[in-house]
Amino acid sequence: MDTKLRLWDRRKGNWSGINLHESVKMQDNATIEKLKGDLLHYSYYSIRQHLDQINKFSEIAANEGIMKGKKSSLFFAVFKSIWKFKRDYIFKLGFLDGYYGFVVCALSAHMVFIKCIKMNELKKAGK
Repeated sequence: MDTKLRLWDRRKGNWSGINLHESVKMQDNATIEKLKGDLLHYSYYSIRQHLDQINKFSEIAANEGIMKGKKSSLFFAVFKSIWKFKRDYIFKLGFLDGYYGFVVCALSAHMVFIKCIKMNELKKAGK
């Protein structure tokens, strides 16, 4: 389960982080409570929208990785994307969501592969 802070008093918290890893940083004296129930978050309404987001976020993540000095290779891209699929589909039980679980896990693995390949391109271009 992915827990995120969704509601906060803007006088007691601010956005922090870089690009994809933005989060809310609360003051030390702020109280954080969890709401009961689930928040259904439908990020995409079509495969096309999901692929558009993958392209956008993989570009941001690749640039961020290069800025942090991370390295990548074709082997790393293949290995990491296979691991991402196995982790999400098998170990995190994505298979229980049927067709859509498979599609989401495959697209998440694709995102990892594309990010690594974009990092290679940026590295070769000297950026």
